[in-house]
Amino acid sequence: MDLLALILVPMWIIGSSIANAIFKFEVPPRAVFEIDADQFRMNLVSRESGDETFYKFPRQKISELRKNRFEKGLWLRVSGETMTRSGFITY
Repeated sequence: MDLLALILVPMWIIGSSIANAIFKFEVPPRAVFEIDADQFRMNLVSRESGDETFYKFPRQKISELRKNRFEKGLWLRVSGETMTRSGFITY
């Protein structure tokens, strides 16, 4: 089994490197933020299903956008909006 692993693992690494070089596999971004003078737009992509979720808020209502202190991710707080788990962005 060790001999098989010594042969297959390097071949797998070389094969995947060649495939990545030829086909240029791109990983889509987890989140895209667009901020202009009037609007804050956020596009989130689910890790599990790949579904996209769009949020759009007036920029003046954004009261907090910060790093979460307890877990990986960002915390978004919008004045006048009831934020649930959707306000938490993991990365």
